[in-house]
Amino acid sequence: FFFNDTATTEIYTRSIVGSVRCVQETVITGMKKLGVKNQEDWLNCVGALKVIAKGEDKDEYKLFHSFVFKYHMLKPGQKVLEIDAAIVLLNIAVAKRFPICAQFEEYLRTTEKKVMNHDQWMNLIEVFGILQSKAEYDMSGAWPTLFDEFHDWLNARTVSYTHL
Repeated sequence: FFFNDTATTEIYTRSIVGSVRCVQETVITGMKKLGVKNQEDWLNCVGALKVIAKGEDKDEYKLFHSFVFKYHMLKPGQKVLEIDAAIVLLNIAVAKRFPICAQFEEYLRTTEKKVMNHDQWMNLIEVFGILQSKAEYDMSGAWPTLFDEFHDWLNARTVSYTHL
């Protein structure tokens, strides 16, 4: 064991066993809700999730995107993700579809933003689509301030690179 103290070992062992049981129950409940009865059902479910995550069906992708955010609410009543957690989720769920995500991550790391709310999270995919396609970003639109500031930051960097 990692611990020399018997009391500490017992506490950690109980915590780990309790956590594993909780995760196991959550997985079993989720699989039942999805109608998974065997390995073939599981493989079909995983395949369907991969298709959704690719974002080919925009409505399904939005549901997936919202689920990713809400699933990571760790406390009852929690409504925001800490920026570090949001960055991790962006890299898992968004970065492959939107390469501009790397610049957004850099922007987040240079600001004093501490959290991201669900509204900001849900607008990410639309804003990234606009910015990545080089379409005109409407600063007078009803975007969360986070994206207006990111747009300004991105433009300032682009201008500074063109003057080198």
